[in-house]
Amino acid sequence: MIDALLPDLAGRLADDTVAAGAWIAGARLVHLGSKWEGRSAFVLFAPSDPHPRVVVKVDRTRRGRRRLRREHDALCAIAGVPELTGTVPRSLALFEHADALVLAQTALDGRTLAVDLRRRLRPTLRRVRADHEAVLTWLRDLQGPPDPGACRPVEADETVALAEQVLPRGEAWAQRTVARLTAFGAQIGSVDIPLVRGHGDLGPSNIIVAPGGVGVVDWEGATAQAPALNDVLMFLHHYARATPAPRGGLPDRHDIATTVFLGEGLLGSETWRRWCAALERVGLPVGAARYVLFLHLVQFATNATEFAHRDHVSPMWSEITRRYARQWARQGFPAGAAGGR
Repeated sequence: MIDALLPDLAGRLADDTVAAGAWIAGARLVHLGSKWEGRSAFVLFAPSDPHPRVVVKVDRTRRGRRRLRREHDALCAIAGVPELTGTVPRSLALFEHADALVLAQTALDGRTLAVDLRRRLRPTLRRVRADHEAVLTWLRDLQGPPDPGACRPVEADETVALAEQVLPRGEAWAQRTVARLTAFGAQIGSVDIPLVRGHGDLGPSNIIVAPGGVGVVDWEGATAQAPALNDVLMFLHHYARATPAPRGGLPDRHDIATTVFLGEGLLGSETWRRWCAALERVGLPVGAARYVLFLHLVQFATNATEFAHRDHVSPMWSEITRRYARQWARQGFPAGAAGGR
């Protein structure tokens, strides 16, 4: 199909000053494949050019078409944000071809942060801090300053109701967690979460590392009004899962699920510091850091908030939520002096 598609794409990009469709007829192709049924993705290289020029996504399913339209709309919406220039793809064309919807966008040159992490023998505090700073600085540029008028209040009883959907009924530790959650929620009351531009899938596999900084691809889960801490939580969690263990190799995902936000060790202490700093930035009290974290976990686990592929990954977030709940059944929710313990 891609051979028949290229002449159509070349015609649509003929007047584009960056993509310049004239070279497409002789382009070199790399088929990226896809884990999603009905989806194909390709990277196009101009002849004799080692740098990628265009990414083409082709989807035949109804759900996939919605994802592509959402990505196109998101890229068009952020095209005018000067702070993001060069760090996000530019949508070039969205069109029907045969029985599929096609999205063409500029390619970002570099390697993914996931590849970068796998090449390291072990984490160091300097590298972890540099990665966190680069990505979270980029995220602040995406989000812009919080607008006091754009927020979503989350009442304590809503958080408890979501927790009861995730935690097993009849288990003593689950009952203790709900009791502690209810008590702390009564103290803090409603939590006002600012709504900002969000990516929705901010993991190392979607973060491109280049000499000039970081860029971000795959905008299918983007939304104009996402809770400000969603992307922060997703990045910190997925970064930890992709980071080599101190003795080498990838960590067990269940170990990460039960330790990274406990403030323990090199990665945990830095993760917790970043989480608390993110709360301060949006005007939430650091003393409620653990409660706000649990609030977001149960929202991810129950699909009560917007993020990419949530139907597929909510079971993972449910398992993570239950593992933290076991820890906090004994400890409660106010953040202590040492990393939330």
